[in-house]
Amino acid sequence: MGVIVDGERVLVMKLSNGTLTTLPESFGQLRNLQKLNLRSDGLTTLPEPILGLKNLQRLILYNNRFNKEENLFVINL
Repeated sequence: MGVIVDGERVLVMKLSNGTLTTLPESFGQLRNLQKLNLRSDGLTTLPEPILGLKNLQRLILYNNRFNKEENLFVINL
């Protein structure tokens, strides 16, 4: 896990190469998050809290376990 912080604002978070299958609802409160790396985790669906991250510029999701329909949704974000 890696985190880059500017004062009290979390800007970058790396949660890759683990067994993460979901994110807590409180994750959506990281409104200043700009980059999120969830590569090579156990995600099968896109965690809803991600949709509330309005400043997110880069989302890394490859090597997860998304089904075909979920892959199409992720591509169209």
